[in-house]
Amino acid sequence: MKTKIIPGLVLSLMITLCGYAQDYHVRVGFFGNSITIGTGLSDPANECYPSQIAKLLETKYGDTCIVKNFAVSGHTMLKNGDEPLWDELFFKAGWSFAPDITFICLGTNDTKSWNWDSHKGEFIGDYLAMIDTFKLRNPNTKIIVCYPPPAFGIVYGIRDSVIINGVIPAVDSILKIRDVTLVDFYHPLVNSSTYFPDKIHPDAAGAKVMAKIAYDRIVETEIIHKTTPGTTFVTSLGTNKSEIKLGDTATISWTTANADTVFLNGEGALQNGSLKVSPKLTTIFKLVAKGKLGNDSLTIQQSVYQPALTKIGISPTRKTIKEGDSVDIKIYYYDQKSLIMEDTIIDGAIWSIPEGGGILIDETNTSTTFVGTTIGKNKVQVVVNNISVAATITVEAGSGIKQTMQHVEQYGFPNPCIDIFNLPIEASGTVKVKIYDITGRLQIQKQVTYESTGNHVLPINVENLKPGMYLYDAEYSGTHITGKLNKQ
Repeated sequence: MKTKIIPGLVLSLMITLCGYAQDYHVRVGFFGNSITIGTGLSDPANECYPSQIAKLLETKYGDTCIVKNFAVSGHTMLKNGDEPLWDELFFKAGWSFAPDITFICLGTNDTKSWNWDSHKGEFIGDYLAMIDTFKLRNPNTKIIVCYPPPAFGIVYGIRDSVIINGVIPAVDSILKIRDVTLVDFYHPLVNSSTYFPDKIHPDAAGAKVMAKIAYDRIVETEIIHKTTPGTTFVTSLGTNKSEIKLGDTATISWTTANADTVFLNGEGALQNGSLKVSPKLTTIFKLVAKGKLGNDSLTIQQSVYQPALTKIGISPTRKTIKEGDSVDIKIYYYDQKSLIMEDTIIDGAIWSIPEGGGILIDETNTSTTFVGTTIGKNKVQVVVNNISVAATITVEAGSGIKQTMQHVEQYGFPNPCIDIFNLPIEASGTVKVKIYDITGRLQIQKQVTYESTGNHVLPINVENLKPGMYLYDAEYSGTHITGKLNKQ
């Protein structure tokens, strides 16, 4: 058979309803909507009608059948419907399953006005296309089509009038065009509204009746004996992560039917198994199964991407602080998939306060500390690789620095210092200097007066300060100079 390419699939949620063995079983796949998946049932995995059919088949045929339910609630046959089953991973997984019997029960959601009124002319063509799609995967598959059960009221937009006058006649046309088997869920249940408490979905008793209707038809037509068991297929091939970043790991899983030998990218593999992979580039994985009655293969693509910075975020530990208090702010780097780039540090972070006031301490490529000196809303911004982001921090009145200060380029030397910190002053008159710790508590206060205008150096004794970071505020001639002082 020709190689088929399918997208990465996560198949772990498929419902297996009968035992699984390698030798000559009949695979039965159910495709439908909420009625088939068992919406509204207390135990849908066991009470839905496909599950109950599986139990009935086991009583008659023993361990002959492998039954899987690929239905998805709310979906349509129409490709242009609001929720086409065609687009679902479960549908693609069901196609890979290559069922020997393909059981299709669709049409209920197609009756909604926004689906049927605009696209009813496409229903038969889409139905035939679905049949042909399964025939392409397994030319020997036997197709069962259904009249949907009645709708006992207009609920969710579903209309019984369209089921009886639109969907059922369309299914009749399918019967004339293709060699398929019919299961009638409509006429036997037309007077059984008690089985449908919400007017659409069967309860457990109703699902049991539907299972018996379908089972009797399967037995009557002997469709189980008309299949061609034993043909070799790759029945699933998927990855638990459709895309991974470089360095991450994904798990490739697969199953086969009636295979004697199996190869994954040319290497011998188990008939059913999994393999952890960490490719450096986007890689195609091909599984080949060979058996007595043919060969089959499927391929999937494991996408790999190189993380690149596309967005940054910053997160202050608090968004409201008291005047003179400090708050730590951390940078988060995000890649093109909006995932945090763990353990990544990008050089060149530029921090600033574009609105309000305050002081930034220890600006790095990963974080900074903001000290609030201006009451009101203050904006702290960081720019990395021309990408910027800002956070708003509200400063409320409180103990600490009381005056609004203009942040200018840092002055003073040496910095770090041990005993004397020298502050350059270009002015005359009175100069007031205050030094605070980072919580805003006043530590040193000094005042001097210069008679002449010019360049002065004001020495400040900081010998008694404990080692750490401090803030200074020098006020003179109507100007504030603020900065940080590192005491060693």
